Amino acid sequence: RHALAVADYNKQLDLGSLRSVLGSGRAGSTRLREGLTHHEPRLARTRSYFERLFIPLCEAAGIPLPELNVYVEGVLVDAVWREAKLVVELDGKDNHSSWGQIQDDRRKELRLRAAGYDVIRYVTVQVEDEPDLVAADLLAKLRDLGLPGLEQLRP
Repeated sequence: RHALAVADYNKQLDLGSLRSVLGSGRAGSTRLREGLTHHEPRLARTRSYFERLFIPLCEAAGIPLPELNVYVEGVLVDAVWREAKLVVELDGKDNHSSWGQIQDDRRKELRLRAAGYDVIRYVTVQVEDEPDLVAADLLAKLRDLGLPGLEQLRP
């Protein structure tokens, strides 16, 4: 899925032509058809394996997909639902483990809160081992913040 999204984002992929050549008996057709069925261009904006885990978690829970890796109030964030003013930071061990990185994260978080954004942080093990709990937590927060269209979803 990620490779398709990156190729599409970089205008290196003609989805219509690709679909037209898919046929039974062609090597890889089944897998490619499956990838196209679940094609999500926003995956091209992911910068890590962790972020690529988070998007399917949202999809499975029916949570509207966030903007990924965009600037909010001058801060590069992992995920944002602007309408709800909610930022999610995904703290993997490589980028959020040193004292300097932790201090930088807290400075950014304070700046976002000063601009009226709520910030939720999840670590890798939560998304990998407890996706249902993460989805329920995120859904509850988005509801609390008034994001429309979530009424029918169950945590």
